Amino acid sequence: MTRFNKEDENPVVSTPPSAPASPRSPGGGRNTYIGPGVKIKGEISADTEIVVDGEVEGRLELKEGLVVGSKGVIHGDVVARSVQVGGKVVGNVRSAERFELLQSGRIEGDVVSPRVVIAEGAFFKGNVEMSAQQAPSSPAPRPPVPDKTAPSSDRAAPGASTGTGTATGDPK
Repeated sequence: MTRFNKEDENPVVSTPPSAPASPRSPGGGRNTYIGPGVKIKGEISADTEIVVDGEVEGRLELKEGLVVGSKGVIHGDVVARSVQVGGKVVGNVRSAERFELLQSGRIEGDVVSPRVVIAEGAFFKGNVEMSAQQAPSSPAPRPPVPDKTAPSSDRAAPGASTGTGTATGDPK
């Protein structure tokens, strides 16, 4: 849209207000945005954060974070520094720092992360393993070998948590 001022013969060009600004990551770099209506099939690897409001079918391996918007859908395994799910993920998730399932989020798969947050009302079907990791793609640490000289017990102490479990919810 072009407008002319009476005092000035130079046109003033305005951009439409709906033009999206390019997403930026917290570190100042650019994010990759997969918008609504976009479907991607295949393996994705990236050094930047990815925001998914469309659909991805395949494995995602990211050095930074993944944000699945409320309309976003992922069918495949995810490995990332941090993962926030507001949409739907069908696959296993391995996060080096934090996994967060928002109230609008759904996940069907196992989650491995040192910190896990599941909002009330979210849908989760799978197992959770809370373990420390050094790198996003490193395998989960192996359990220590039991000492053969000490008596062993197959049960945890009363009230103790083993850090793993299964949770299911009611889909909304």
